Amino acid sequence: MFTKIQNEQGGLLEDKGQICDEAVKYYQKQFTQERDSTDFSLMRRIPRTLTEEDNATLGIKPTKEEVENVVF
Repeated sequence: MFTKIQNEQGGLLEDKGQICDEAVKYYQKQFTQERDSTDFSLMRRIPRTLTEEDNATLGIKPTKEEVENVVF
């Protein structure tokens, strides 16, 4: 159990009620914060396992015969 935490302003909170309130505010902000949907900076940390050729092949529409072979 936490006995004290630091709030966003840098102040220390030791009261159990204040700690709870600050925790709720922190997580509400985490899950309701608007994010830039065009920020792909985290993607650079994921190793590439597919080549451009693999990616192009995966993007091709299946033929009617391929779909029939899978479905029937």
